[in-house]
Amino acid sequence: IDKQKEPHAKRLRQCEEEVTSTKRDIDTLKSQASQLEREIDIEKRDTEADRQSKAELHNEMESLKRCLDKAADSTTRQAEIAALNEQMIKALEVEISQHK
Repeated sequence: IDKQKEPHAKRLRQCEEEVTSTKRDIDTLKSQASQLEREIDIEKRDTEADRQSKAELHNEMESLKRCLDKAADSTTRQAEIAALNEQMIKALEVEISQHK
């Protein structure tokens, strides 16, 4: 009778070992899934922070571009004023030389 139970007992131990192994695998997979979910959350936060930084940089670039355009306009106006002053000086010098 023991000889008849022995194969069944051996098969039962194998099944119990497989159940234990499968439970360990399930626990490992659950742990890995949790870790992946945490990593996904971190990546989502990083992506959002990058998006906000990009928007801020875009706004700053637009502001700097407007300032550059204003500076260029101002420089052009100053150059025109300087040229006009030069013409006026020459005209006054001619007028003064005619009165001498």
